[in-house]
Amino acid sequence: MVNVPAAVQGTLMFFFMLFILRVLLRNRWLAAAVFVAIWTAIQTLGSDRLAIQVPVWMAIYSIAAFALVRFGLVTLAAAVFTADSMGNIPMTLNPSLWYFNATVFVTLAVLALAVWSFKEATAGQRIFSADLLE
Repeated sequence: MVNVPAAVQGTLMFFFMLFILRVLLRNRWLAAAVFVAIWTAIQTLGSDRLAIQVPVWMAIYSIAAFALVRFGLVTLAAAVFTADSMGNIPMTLNPSLWYFNATVFVTLAVLALAVWSFKEATAGQRIFSADLLE
C-alpha cells in the first residue's frame, strides 16, 4: 500500500513540471523533450556508467512523457503504480521460496487489472472481426 501515495505523488510532480514547461515553451512536444532531458540529467548526475544509464533513463522518461502528453494523468498514474508495484516485490519462479505467493499475487493482480481495463476501454466491442479468420 506504500506504492499508492508514491505513485500519486510522482504522477502529480511529473504533471506539474510538464505543465510549467508547456506554459513556458508553448509547445507540448518540445516541453516533453525538455522534461525527458531534465529528468535524465537528474538521474544520471554523478553516475560512472553514463553509456548504460543515459539511454535507459531517457527511454523511461520518454515513455512517461508520451503517456502523459498523449493519454493523460490517469494513464501515467496507472503506469507509475504498476511499475512501482512490479519493481518493489521480490520476483521468483521457484515455488519453494517463501515469497513466491507474493510474486504470483501481484503479477496476477496487475494482469487482471490490465485485462479488465482493456475490456472496459473497448466498450464490449469485438476485438477480432469474423472475417479475420477467413
